[in-house]
Amino acid sequence: MSQAAQGEYHSGLARTIRELQNHVGIENGISARELGERVDAHHSTVRNWIGELRQQGWPIGSKNGYGYFLIQSDEEFQAVMASLESDRESTAETMSALASAHYGQGKRLYYGSGGDHE
Repeated sequence: MSQAAQGEYHSGLARTIRELQNHVGIENGISARELGERVDAHHSTVRNWIGELRQQGWPIGSKNGYGYFLIQSDEEFQAVMASLESDRESTAETMSALASAHYGQGKRLYYGSGGDHE
């Protein structure tokens, strides 16, 4: 990464954490899209920055319907962890279903614009 790109990356992290300091607690969450608008970055970039900030030790929670926020209590931490556990279970179920479909168990026909495919 060039020195200029590295500077912009660190500047983005700083803008993101400054904005999140206005969003303490689950009830004050902010969506990735809105956070991106406020820090002048695409929401997918913001998601990457959030991951980096978490790695650095910032207690950034996220929960569907609430957005990103700084965790302020053990109850919020537990709610975020429960949500992540639910997501992990759902992902595991999806992976299992896709593996079964791919390897022939429960294989279905595809009806697309190019005709029928197995």
